[in-house]
Amino acid sequence: MTDYLISIVTPIFNGAKFIRETLTRLHRQLEGIESRVQHIIVDGGSTDGTVQIIRELTSTRSNTIFISEDDNGQSNAMNKGIMLAQGQMLSFLNADDYYENNTLRRVLEIIEAVKLTEDLFIVGNTRVINADKDDSLISINRPVHFGFPATLEYWRYAVFPGNPTAYFYHRNLHQLAGLYNVAEHYAMDYEFLLKSSKYARIIYFDEIWGNFRYYKGTKTEESVTSGMNLVRRQRITNSVLKNEPKAVRFSFKFKEAVFKARHSFK
Repeated sequence: MTDYLISIVTPIFNGAKFIRETLTRLHRQLEGIESRVQHIIVDGGSTDGTVQIIRELTSTRSNTIFISEDDNGQSNAMNKGIMLAQGQMLSFLNADDYYENNTLRRVLEIIEAVKLTEDLFIVGNTRVINADKDDSLISINRPVHFGFPATLEYWRYAVFPGNPTAYFYHRNLHQLAGLYNVAEHYAMDYEFLLKSSKYARIIYFDEIWGNFRYYKGTKTEESVTSGMNLVRRQRITNSVLKNEPKAVRFSFKFKEAVFKARHSFK
């Protein structure tokens, strides 16, 4: 068995538009470090040519596992990938996103430098780009305040990573925080980040590691446009908050009240 340090999971369904570019970029980064990084692709039964593209680009790659079968959504696919992962550190690469050049080598160096522990969570910055406008820059997410209890403040942009391509964490955190919630189809990553940040040794690096494509028709765009992104994060936050000490709940409610007063948010 290959001694992988990192396992990358890609959940995908009908992602033919970007998957060729995503895999090509990834394979370029993996040159020379294939023995350290595993890639697991979990397809939900795509019908748009995705499966054929993936097989074309991965059939000879010994570090890649590819399965294609019906599933119960993105969270279910992510959990399947976790179960297949052989690496100690996990990362998630969505079909339309990509790592910044040399990110994987950099992360391998960091893991060795900071000491691999079962609570390790390392995070960098995310470049958010508009795929509807030639990948022009929208913003750069810098999660400088990522950590509990700051993560409870669901309305703040800098308290959690903007995309999974910008963070890597020890698989043991799922033993403490649970797997991804299969009943949650939009904010499953936020829910896990909120829960895992209570247990994690978080180390932030002010470096761009991931690139997140934002464009019309995606779940993220639909959620933001409708305003449901804040509603979902608020709901998840409240469910976690119920089990926190009174002082934490009071502090949160005060800050939330100030936010709502300033932004007319209900």
